[in-house]
Order: sequence, then C-alpha cells, then structure tokens
Amino acid sequence: MLVLYRRHMKQCPNTSRKQWKCQCPIHVEGKLNGEMIRKTLTVRSREAALTLIREWEIAGRAAAVVTVEDACDKFIADCEARHLVPSTMKKYRLLVKELKSEFQALPVGKISVDDLDGYRKRWGMKANSSRKKLERLRKFFRFCVEREWIVKNPAMALDPPKTILRPTLPFTDTEMENILWATEIYRDDHVKCPKEYAR
Repeated sequence: MLVLYRRHMKQCPNTSRKQWKCQCPIHVEGKLNGEMIRKTLTVRSREAALTLIREWEIAGRAAAVVTVEDACDKFIADCEARHLVPSTMKKYRLLVKELKSEFQALPVGKISVDDLDGYRKRWGMKANSSRKKLERLRKFFRFCVEREWIVKNPAMALDPPKTILRPTLPFTDTEMENILWATEIYRDDHVKCPKEYAR
C-alpha cells in the first residue's frame, strides 16, 4: 500500500505528516507489487498526487495480470458481441493476430510508444490504409484503458500519416457524351435488365 505525506520544509510551521494545509513537497512510500517505494513526487496538489498514485496502482495490476494475448482475445470477443460487420471483424482479427505475433505474452501495460512506433514502421502500406489501421490500433488500446488494464493509450502518441484527399471532379464533356450514348444501347446489351433500370 502506498501512503502520501508532505515532507515539510524548514520554513514551514507544520511538522506532522498529517498536516496538509501547506505547499511543501509531497512524498510517497510503501510497497507496489512487492517493491519498496520511497520518493518525492513532482506535484504539490494532494488531488494530483492521489491521481498519480492511482495510475501507478492500475498500471501495476495491469502489468501483472493482463497479457497482450488475453487483451486481444477479450477485444475480439467484445467486437463479436457488438455484431460488427464481417469486413470490420476481418480487419480487427488481422490486427490482433499481428499484435500477438509482435508482443506475444508481454503484459499489455508494458507496451510503450516506442514499441508501437517500431511496429508501425513495418506495416508497409499507403498513407490512407495506414491511417485506418492506426485508428483500429487506437481503438484496441482505448478498450484496454476503459477496462483499467493500462493507464494511458500509447497509440494516441502516434501521429497519423499525412494524406492528400483529391476532390471528386465533375464529368468531362466527353465522359458525359459516353454515358448518354451508353444509355441508348444498355437495354440491347443487357436484355435481362428490368425495364425500370434501362430507362
């Protein structure tokens, strides 16, 4: 269990660890996953310190329990429960297959931004496809965050690739002429086409 306390400075009139009505540095001590911790924190707000400690404890539990393989299996089960369309499920299954191959039994809480950056460099796809895959990767780690297996989504630190979207232009005069010409012979070439479609 981790305990927070203020380590009062010489000029502070307070002397007890239980006194919090000052801005002296906040320290923490105790055990986390069997490891003894005794250090100063970088915050002076008690609320911020409590949030930080809670994140440590969550990360510690996640790192000790949930592996990448377990997280992937649970993610796919959740996708199936939401009845996603087959094409989407195919893409998610490919993603988790790669994650399992890349990180194997590594605890999901131990995956860093650098790890994901190295993984992305081996994708070898166009910018638009890479952007979509990054969205799926972020979705997977958001799933892990929502279940408190990890503290932060490491995939959010990866910038999406720059894509240039080409606007859809109107048909040219030649293209319009070909389209209108095709409507005149469509019924002859496709005799089984319903009449309402051949108008």
